Amino acid sequence: PFGGMSFDGFGFGDAPGVKPKRNVVSNHVVVPLDKIATGVTKKFAIKQTNSCDACQRKCDRCGGKGLVMQTVEHMLGRQRFIQQQAVKCDACVEGYVTIDHRCEVCAGKRTVEKTHEISIDVEKGAREGKKYVFDNTTPGTTYHFVLRYEKHPEFAVQHEDLVVKRTLSFADTLRDVVVRATHPCGQEVAFRTSEVASIVHTGVTHRVPGKGLVIGRGAMVFVFTVDKYPRLKPNASGCSCEVMR
Repeated sequence: PFGGMSFDGFGFGDAPGVKPKRNVVSNHVVVPLDKIATGVTKKFAIKQTNSCDACQRKCDRCGGKGLVMQTVEHMLGRQRFIQQQAVKCDACVEGYVTIDHRCEVCAGKRTVEKTHEISIDVEKGAREGKKYVFDNTTPGTTYHFVLRYEKHPEFAVQHEDLVVKRTLSFADTLRDVVVRATHPCGQEVAFRTSEVASIVHTGVTHRVPGKGLVIGRGAMVFVFTVDKYPRLKPNASGCSCEVMR
């Protein structure tokens, strides 16, 4: 589906020999992480208001002025006076030719809405903030589209890495348990806590290479939080503890 955006046209008067200024219109192109992982083409329909070409031809009778000179005769007593005065041209509307004084294309509005299609090829692994520039879509206007990642409920992106948080109980850190996550593109990533290089505690990270934003690049980085640490029972003697719940 197209993302519809409406932009108003702007006209600029510039001195001869000076390059006309271009109106710059900026917007975001928001892409979910699973599409960033594989690459995607996004299409937008740009709507712009332009002058109606069908009714902008100048009137041949008045030369586009909208007025014609008319000879008017006045009598003052026995004296006759002939006077030239400007009157509204009855062959056009405000100096421009229309069909029956109402253009069939624009219904007399003098403007029409034109739609232009823009296709943005977002390559896989494209960095957030990348700008896509279109200069030739409509006259006098440059369109900037800035890439933004759609917020993911589980993953954050750091360069080419995917970062995911996982919470383990203290009891799980003493066992060899399996930690899992599903990559945005649908692939399951799993490892055992025995594979972590250090004792798992809050703040420890574990990298799974090749499972970054783009499969085969970067890493999936697991950031651990440990809860339910053991505590001593009140009035206990010796090493008697229970796990916090």
